[in-house]
Amino acid sequence: MLTETQSLLIRTISTPCLISLGLYILIYPKLKKKQISLILLVSLTSMLMASFYNMLFALVAAAFIFAYLYHIRKDTPFILFMFPVSYLLLVICDNTISLIFFKVFQAGYDIINYNIAYWIIFNFANCTSYCILSYLVSIFLRKFLYHHAISLPKGIVWLLLTNLILSCIIVLTNVLAGDKIGYNPSNVLFNCMNAFVFFLVSNIIIYQCLKVNQRYYKAQEELKQYESLKEYTANLEQLYNNLRSFKHDYVNIMTSISSYLDEKAYDELFDFFHTNLVPLKNELIQSTESLNLLMHVKPLEIKSLLSYKMMYAIEKNISVTIDIPNDITQISMNAVDLTRLLGIYLDNAIEAALESPNPKVNLHLADMDGYIALIISNSFLDKGLSFTDMTSLHITTKEKGQGIGLHNASLIFAKNPSVFHETYIENDLFFQHLQIPNN
Repeated sequence: MLTETQSLLIRTISTPCLISLGLYILIYPKLKKKQISLILLVSLTSMLMASFYNMLFALVAAAFIFAYLYHIRKDTPFILFMFPVSYLLLVICDNTISLIFFKVFQAGYDIINYNIAYWIIFNFANCTSYCILSYLVSIFLRKFLYHHAISLPKGIVWLLLTNLILSCIIVLTNVLAGDKIGYNPSNVLFNCMNAFVFFLVSNIIIYQCLKVNQRYYKAQEELKQYESLKEYTANLEQLYNNLRSFKHDYVNIMTSISSYLDEKAYDELFDFFHTNLVPLKNELIQSTESLNLLMHVKPLEIKSLLSYKMMYAIEKNISVTIDIPNDITQISMNAVDLTRLLGIYLDNAIEAALESPNPKVNLHLADMDGYIALIISNSFLDKGLSFTDMTSLHITTKEKGQGIGLHNASLIFAKNPSVFHETYIENDLFFQHLQIPNN
């Protein structure tokens, strides 16, 4: 037989051990051994202090666990759910096994806590059922929280977390009340069903919120793809119009040459050729070389955007240099975010180049075996605006004062922290340098 102190000590130690084990099973990716050991140490110490001195130590431990979990996984706020979920699962298993013991062995808590044989069987069954239930719940959580790109609004996250915490508080209140008045089968059944209902309701709320958010996320992605397709189609139409314009100019040029030949005006034809056709030849060669290099870019939405912007720059008599030494088959960044960035930087580069005495726009794009290097440089007229001011909303040197392009670019970088970006000036050129990891 166990003494009252021994029974209390064992129960006090087993609870934080099981909760820590549950956290290890539920959280994905798994916590490191040092992290779970620290949680276990703090919860064990606080529970012992709470059992023999004051319950405030348990509240301090709970607050520490919440803060610590958030600290080590700030990018995954759902990790905060795991602590109350692990406690609710423990209560469910504890009460369910207690009910089974009472029905099978006619043994209540007063017998289980002081009989070594019953205590070993009870805790083995409790621990086994708790691990199995935690593992099943972890499968659900991985499917809907980890393996899908779902980002719930913070308001909903905190609302669901508050609901889980309140469920734990109510269940804990029932447990404490049961200790005061003494457990009986009705109390065990009530606590078990109460905990189960709270846990079930919490999971139903989470599941429904996730389903709604999935539909919203899918709709947003479809809308982005539609907008990207519209832009791609517009770019193709522009390229087609440029081709039609060239064919029209080609017919006019051939007609003019034919007229000179019919009149045998060879001197006038010589002047016409060098004045009109030689500059056009250089422009066509530059345009053709640019388009040929862009054939290395395999993602269609990126190739279309670059083709359109470079053709537009050439039409504006900007000296365009394109350097794409190898095939770009994949860029591991959201296509919508990348096209928005390219559009912002190329538009700004073309506008700034047009203000300079010798307009230039250079594009370098290369697969560096691990990341994609993207460098856009342009000539510019220095107006004394710092790099920090350039990314501030509504601060601009443009006449209409839009000033939102580079600010929007900074917001895109905030969504893609793995993308390296720097802005600098070198050799009288303004540079935008990106490195996109290719995962």
